[in-house]
Amino acid sequence: MALDNSTDTELGLKLVAALFGFAWLCLLALFSGDSRADPIQALEDRKWPLQNISIRTRFAERTLLGKDAPEKFKAHDLSANFKMPYTLYSAANWAVGTNLTASIGILRSIEESALVVSAAPELMLRTNDGGFTINAGIGLAAFSRHKLGIQDFGGPFQFVLAFGSTLELSRHTRIGYRFQHYSDARLNGSNTTGADLHMVEFYYQF
Repeated sequence: MALDNSTDTELGLKLVAALFGFAWLCLLALFSGDSRADPIQALEDRKWPLQNISIRTRFAERTLLGKDAPEKFKAHDLSANFKMPYTLYSAANWAVGTNLTASIGILRSIEESALVVSAAPELMLRTNDGGFTINAGIGLAAFSRHKLGIQDFGGPFQFVLAFGSTLELSRHTRIGYRFQHYSDARLNGSNTTGADLHMVEFYYQF
C-alpha cells in the first residue's frame, strides 16, 4: 500500500528529528564529564586503521522515507569500516568518533541486478569499552544500472542515508542493525523512486 504525501512528510520529519536528537545525544555524552581528545594529525601522516569488515543482508521492506518502491529488492553487501582521525572521550563512559564506511554489494529485483558501491562518513556514539555503538551518516553511492524492472532510481549516482547500532558478541564478532536509504533527492525529476533497506549485519573486528 502506497503512503500518501502527508505520511511521507511526517516520516521524513521524524527521521530528521531523530538525526538531530542523535547529534545532541553525542554532545551531551561528551560534556557530561571532563573530555579529552586525541591530537589531530595531518591526514596524510595518519593511518586510517581498518576497524572491522562485515556482511549484511536485507530482511525487511518497511518504507520510512519517500514513496513505496514498486519493486521488491534483495540486497547483500560487504563493507569495511575505517576509523577516521578524530575521537573524543568523555568521563561519562561514552566516546564520540568518526568512521568511514565503504561497501560493495548487489541490489536485486525479481528480474535484474545492479552492482552498488558506496562510501559514507559516519558519526558514532559508543561506550568507552566499545561494547555498544550507535552510528549515523550521509554519503554517496554509485549504481551500475539505475533501472531495475519497473523502478527507476533516476541516475547512477545516489545519496545514501544510514543509521544503525551494533552490539559486541565477543572480542572479534559483532551483530548489528542498519537502516539505509537510497535517493537521488529528485535531482533527476519527480518521477524517480528510492529504496529503504533494513539490514542485519555480522562483523569481524580486528
